[in-house]
Amino acid sequence: MAFQLALILQEFTYLLALCMILYLFYRLTFLFQERSTGRVSDGLMLFHGVIFGLMIPICVAEFATYVLNTVKDYDVNPRERLASHWIQVIRPLYTWLASLEIMIWGICLMVRTSRIDRKAKPSASSFLLGSIGFFAMNLMWAIITIQWDIVAYLGYGGTIFPRWIHYIEVIFPFFCIVITYIGILMCCTRLAGLDDLNIFPTDGPSTYPMMTYQNPYSNSPDMESRPMITEYDPARGLWEAGSRPIHEADAVHSLRAWKP
Repeated sequence: MAFQLALILQEFTYLLALCMILYLFYRLTFLFQERSTGRVSDGLMLFHGVIFGLMIPICVAEFATYVLNTVKDYDVNPRERLASHWIQVIRPLYTWLASLEIMIWGICLMVRTSRIDRKAKPSASSFLLGSIGFFAMNLMWAIITIQWDIVAYLGYGGTIFPRWIHYIEVIFPFFCIVITYIGILMCCTRLAGLDDLNIFPTDGPSTYPMMTYQNPYSNSPDMESRPMITEYDPARGLWEAGSRPIHEADAVHSLRAWKP
C-alpha cells in the first residue's frame, strides 16, 4: 500500500511540474513581448490560455486513470483499461506540441533580441536553453508513445517495451529537466537584473528629473542690486524700468525725461 501511495504521489508531482513549467514559460514570453512592444497581444494571451486550459483537464484525467489502475491493479475490466490507455496517450503528444511552440518562441526571441534589444539577449538565450531541454524531454516521450503505445498497441494488441527503453526513460529526462530548470532560473535572474525591464512602459509617460533653466533675459542677483535706467514710453505715457543695468553710475543719479 505504501508503494502504491508513493507511485501516486510521484505521478501527481510530475504532472504538477509539467503544468508549472508550461505556465512559467508562458509568463516569460509575456514579459519579453511587453518589453519589446509595450503590451501583450490579446491573441497571444488567448492562445496560451486555451493551451494551458486544455492541459489541466488532460492532466487531471491522466492522474485519475493512473490512480484507478494503481489501486484496482488487475481488477480493471478490459474496457476501462482500454479507455485509460488512450487517455494516457493524449498527454505526451499534447505536451510535445506545446513544448514545440515554446521552443519556436525561444528562437524568435533570440533573433529579435540579437537585432533590436541586445541587453535582453542573455535572458533570451537562457529562455531558449530551457525551452530546448523541455522540448527534448517531451519529444522523447512522444516518440515512445507513438512507437510503442500506438503503433505496437494497434499492431500486436499490447505494449511491449524493450529493455533499453527503461534506461532511457530514467536517464534522458533527468538531464533534460535539469537543463530546463537552469534555463528558467537564469532567464528570471537576468530579466530581474535589467534596469529597464519595459522599454515601452504602459503606466504613462516617463518622468524625467526636472532641470533648472537659466533665463538669458533674467537679471542675476548682483545685477538686481544695481540701479536701473528708467526710460519713458511715449506711447503709453509711463515711466518704465529699463532692461539694461548701469555698470558705471555717477555719484548723483538723476532722472531725465525723454525729449521728443
